[in-house]
Amino acid sequence: MLNSNNPSDLAEYFSEIQKRFGYNFDFSIQSLKTELDRFLNENQNLSEFLQTIIEPMLTSYIGETICRNYKATWGGNFRTSLSVIGVNFYESWININADKFWPSHFVEYYLKNGEVEGSFNEYISGKILEFE
Repeated sequence: MLNSNNPSDLAEYFSEIQKRFGYNFDFSIQSLKTELDRFLNENQNLSEFLQTIIEPMLTSYIGETICRNYKATWGGNFRTSLSVIGVNFYESWININADKFWPSHFVEYYLKNGEVEGSFNEYISGKILEFE
């Protein structure tokens, strides 16, 4: 059974679901650079309800991909909109190289504003330089 408050489980669930729709969310850095922008571009007009479901899934996928590729760890609390206690996945972060990275920041801004300057590929490429 899916534990929506476990970002690793939620990322796996998101990856499996999206394979059915032709996305290759395989936990590679390349998937962050290509598939995430494709997903965001193809799902620009989500209702507010769908945004509340997708946002923690994208956040968990981004964070879990970083964890797997850079031996990083999750920190903070990760509770999704599916939680009885309430949402706070944006209060979770990735511990990487004595720094913190909040995977929700780009996704939250993008979904709330509909547009951002630059792609997720550009955003994550800059962050990856910091991770290495």
